[in-house]
Amino acid sequence: MTGAAKSFWAKLSRDRTDRHPLVDHSADVAAVCEALLRDTLLGRRLARLGGLERLDARQPARLCVLAAYHDVGKFSIGFQNLAQEGRHPRIGHLPAVFRLRQPMLGQVLDALDYKALISWGFADGHFCSTIAHHGLPFLDYDHRESLDSRVWEPVDGLAPLEGITALRGLTKDWFPQAWEPGGDALPNNEAFLHGWNGILNLADWIGSNEQFFPFSKPGECDRMEFARERAAKAVARLGLRVEPLRQTLGPKPPELEEMYRDDGFKARPSQAALLGVEPPEDSSSLAILEAETGAGKTEAALLYFLRLFHAGLVDSLYFALPTRTAATQIYNRTCDAVNRVFPEGKRPPVVQAVSGYLKVDGVAGRVLEDDRVVAEDEGEFGWDPFRGWAAERPKRFLAGTVAVGTVDQALLSALRVRHCHLRGASLLRSLLVVDEVHASDEYMTRILQAVLRRHLLAGSHALLMSATLGSSAAAGLLQQAANSKPAQPTPEEAAALSFPLIRIATPQAQREIPVAAPDFNKQVEIEMQPWLDEPEQIARLALDAASNGAAVLVVRNTVGGCLKAQQALEDLSRGPQDERLFRCRGQAAPHHGRYSGVDRRMLDDLVEEVMGRKRAHGPRVVVGTQTLEQSLDLDADLLITDLCPIDVLLQRIGRLHRHQRDRAEGFGRARVVVLCPPRPLLASLRDNGEFRGGHGLGPVYVSAIVLELTLRELKRRGSILIPRDNRSLVESATHKDLVRRFAEDEGGLWKKHLDHILGDQFSKKRIAQEVLVDWSQPYLELQFKSDEKKIRTRLGLDDRMVSFPRPVPSPFDGNFTFEELKIPRNFAPEDAEDELRAENVEAPEASLRFSIGDSRFLYNRLGLNREKAA
Repeated sequence: MTGAAKSFWAKLSRDRTDRHPLVDHSADVAAVCEALLRDTLLGRRLARLGGLERLDARQPARLCVLAAYHDVGKFSIGFQNLAQEGRHPRIGHLPAVFRLRQPMLGQVLDALDYKALISWGFADGHFCSTIAHHGLPFLDYDHRESLDSRVWEPVDGLAPLEGITALRGLTKDWFPQAWEPGGDALPNNEAFLHGWNGILNLADWIGSNEQFFPFSKPGECDRMEFARERAAKAVARLGLRVEPLRQTLGPKPPELEEMYRDDGFKARPSQAALLGVEPPEDSSSLAILEAETGAGKTEAALLYFLRLFHAGLVDSLYFALPTRTAATQIYNRTCDAVNRVFPEGKRPPVVQAVSGYLKVDGVAGRVLEDDRVVAEDEGEFGWDPFRGWAAERPKRFLAGTVAVGTVDQALLSALRVRHCHLRGASLLRSLLVVDEVHASDEYMTRILQAVLRRHLLAGSHALLMSATLGSSAAAGLLQQAANSKPAQPTPEEAAALSFPLIRIATPQAQREIPVAAPDFNKQVEIEMQPWLDEPEQIARLALDAASNGAAVLVVRNTVGGCLKAQQALEDLSRGPQDERLFRCRGQAAPHHGRYSGVDRRMLDDLVEEVMGRKRAHGPRVVVGTQTLEQSLDLDADLLITDLCPIDVLLQRIGRLHRHQRDRAEGFGRARVVVLCPPRPLLASLRDNGEFRGGHGLGPVYVSAIVLELTLRELKRRGSILIPRDNRSLVESATHKDLVRRFAEDEGGLWKKHLDHILGDQFSKKRIAQEVLVDWSQPYLELQFKSDEKKIRTRLGLDDRMVSFPRPVPSPFDGNFTFEELKIPRNFAPEDAEDELRAENVEAPEASLRFSIGDSRFLYNRLGLNREKAA
C-alpha cells in the first residue's frame, strides 16, 4: 500500500523530469509542523488562541496528522494529470477538495478515518483551515462550478482513495499518540482556526524548501526519520528555534552599557525606566513608552526585546517604523546592536523587512534569473540562503528572528490579502515594536488595533513608542489589551499626566510608570509668518541664515511646495552649484518621496551626513517633505516648516537642536518659523464643511480645528520647553473633548466642519472593517475580495509601479541604475493597472524622460514630475 501511495507525486522539478512523492512531502510538512509546535513559541501561542494554557500531549500530534493531510487534494487524478500535457480532466488540488460533493466527499472523509477525527474534536473549520493552506480562505475557491467526477476515480493503476488510506496508515506510525483514545479535544474557536491556518502555511513553505527537503531518491523507505532530522535543522538554521541563541546571552540579559560600550555612558531616564519594567510571564502585555525625540527610545526598545527574549517570553522581534527611510536607519543601528550583544557565529539573523531591499545581517542580495539569491557585491559568495530565507520574500518578512521594516508589513497581517494568516501567525512569536505611533490616521489606527488585539489574545507582547501620542489615542490602543474599556481622561486629567511616561496594560490591569524628567529642557522660540504661499520669502530667510553659518531645515507638507521652495533657493542664490544648498553627488536636490529606491538611499545617507550628529560645522539648506520629520537623526540650527498639527510639529521640532553642540553665532537658541496661510483658516472651509487650504491643509491634514487650536496655542505661548510642554501641547489641540467644545462654541462652518470630520472618520473605520481579517470572526465565512491589490495599509497610498524595458541610470550617479519607479496615483491614467510599462524612454545626461499613455514624465535631480506639453 505504501508503494502505491508513493506513486502519487506532490512536486515537480523545474524541468519537470523529477517527482517528489506525495506521502514524502506530507511527511516533510508534518515534521516541520511538529518542530514548530515543539521548538518555538508557536505551540504556546496557538494554545492561548484556543483558550488553553498549553496543548496537551496528544493535541500537537493530532495537528501534525492534519498537517500530513494538508495536500490530500493532490491524490485526485485531476491533479496528477497536471504532470503530463494533454491528460484530462485537470484541476488544482484545493478545488479538487472544496468542490467535492456527496457521495465522493464521504468516501474521501472515510479514507481519512473521519470518525476518529471527530473524536479529536475535528470539525468543518479544522478541515477547511487545513486544506486552504495557500494563502486564501476556502471560500475563494469557486465552489459553484460542478466537479468532474472522474477526478477522483481510479485510472491507470492510480486509486486516489487507496492512496489516502495508505497515508492515513503512515500517520499512525509517525504520530501514534494522535490515534490513542482520550485526550482533550482540539479547540474549535475562531481564533484557533485562523492561527492554525497560518502556522500550517509556514510549515508548508518550509517543508517545500528543496534545500532542506530534497526530492526523495528511488528506493527510499519511510521518509519520516529523514524529515524529522531535516525539520529540526531547518527551524534552527532559519532562526525559528532560538533556545541556543538565548543561552549565548548568559545567566542575565544584556545591559544598556553592553550595547553602547562607551566610557562613562549613562542611561537616559526613559531607557532606565523601561528596562526596569518586568513583563508578566503568564500573560500578554502592551507597553506604551512616551518620551521626547532623542530620548534613546530605539536602544531602549532593543534592550526591552532582549529582556523578553532572555526570559523566553518572545522568540523574535519585529521593529515597525513609519517610513522606509526610518526603517533603513533603524535597521543599521539594530545590526550594530546585535553584533555587540551576541557572540560572533551565534547571532540571530537580522532582516531588513522593506520591499525592494534584500538584506540580511547587513549583506545586500540580488535575485538571479533562476530565483537564486547571491550577495550583491560578492558574486556567488556571501549570501546565506538559510539566514536570508525570511528576507527573500515580503510574505516571509515577519518570520525573521530580528526584523526591521515598515509598519505596513505588520498591518498586512490583518488585511484581506493573500498569505495574511502566514504573516499573522509568524508575528505571534515576536515582540512587536511600533515606533512613532500617532493618531492622525483613523484607518491605520483601526488596523493597528486589530493587529494588537490578535497579538495580545495569543499571549504575546507589544511595545508602542511615541513623542506625541494623545490620551484619546492611547486609551484606544490600551483597550486592546484590557478585558474592560479604560476610562477616557478629561482634558484636564490628560494634561496633568506626567511626561515622559510608561503605561503597561495586561488583561488584568493597567498601570502607569512615571519617568524621571531629563536633565535639561530645550527652549524653542516660535515665530509665525504668513509665507505659506511665498517660496521667495522662505528661500530668502533660509539663505540669510545659511550665510551666517546656520544649518537650515525647511519642511513642507507637499512635494509641490518643496519643489517651489527649492526653485526659489536656486533663483535667489548662485544657482544649483551654491555651496549653501544640499547637494547629492554634486547636484542640488530636495528630499522627498518621488525618487527611485537607489536615489532615495543616496539622499537619505547624504542628508544625515550633512545635517546629522556628526556633521561638520558649516552652512547648509535642506528642503524636503514629511520624509525628513521622523527617525532621521538630523540636527538643524533653524527650522522652517509649514503649518501642521501640533503632534506633527513636535516631530519636526525634534530635528531642531537635537544634540548639544556649538552653534553658529545667533543660533544658540532653538527657533522654528511656522509658515501660516495669509488668511484665516475659516476662510478655507467650504459650505459643506470640507477643508481646502492648499499645501496639504485639508487633503493631508484634514482637521482645520486641530490646526486652528495649534495656531492659537503657539501664539499664546510664544515659546515652548521640550519635553516639559509636550503633553499639554498635544492635548490642547488634539483632545476630542476640546475639539468638540471648540466647534460647538464657534458654531457655523466650524460645526459643519466637525460633522464632516466625524463622517470622514466613520467612513474610514467602515472601510477598515471591510478589509480586516478579524480572528474573532468565523473562519468559514471569510472571503477575500477579488481586487485585493487595491487593499492598502494606508488610505490614499495608491501609487503605481512603472517598469522600464532596461536599467536606467540615476541622475546623480550613472554607476547606479534602477528598473522601476513609483508614480503617484494622480500622475497615472485613471484606468491604469497597478504595474505599468514605460514607453518612449530617453536618458539624456543626468535625466530621464518617458511616457505612460498620453502623459510625459521627467525624472532628474528634482525627482519625478510631469512634463509640460510643448
